[in-house]
Amino acid sequence: MEKDVNRIKEMIEDFLIGDIDNKDKVIDYILIEKESNDAMAIASDGLEKIIGFNFGIEEESLSMGYSDIPEWEFDLEGYLFQCLESGFEIGYMSDNTHSGVWNIIDMYYPTDILYKNGVTKYLQYCLDNGITKKYLESKTGSSVPDVMKCLKNKEPLNMNLKKEKKRKERGGR
Repeated sequence: MEKDVNRIKEMIEDFLIGDIDNKDKVIDYILIEKESNDAMAIASDGLEKIIGFNFGIEEESLSMGYSDIPEWEFDLEGYLFQCLESGFEIGYMSDNTHSGVWNIIDMYYPTDILYKNGVTKYLQYCLDNGITKKYLESKTGSSVPDVMKCLKNKEPLNMNLKKEKKRKERGGR
């Protein structure tokens, strides 16, 4: 996956540098769906200009499509948590984006986020990759809420995901 992520990052960065209207944008995150060989990415200026990228990953080639996403249409619920819940994995996410995601989780979880398993998968990624409150504050220079407190019990997150999957397989909610 790392090879694909690096290829995607390079392709997006080349596109952004080469397009006068998009030079001010940076990659926020890259998601990869291994089974379908699809990937998606978001780049933005950190304010209101957002571009969504879609990729088809082949062994030796990479196809890319992109479109502008209106700021009022973009939300992490659909563009991150739903994707994670449906099988995508995080290949890359900037520290500033992590900080923003932590703030969103702090404000809206659990009552206003529908894709709770997507949030759980995201938090598992953070645990697995050393993304902590302390790390984010040191990298961004901003105060970040500790969203790990959102977890209701002390079980490892992957156990919660496995239990949820088994319950759904048995027909439960």
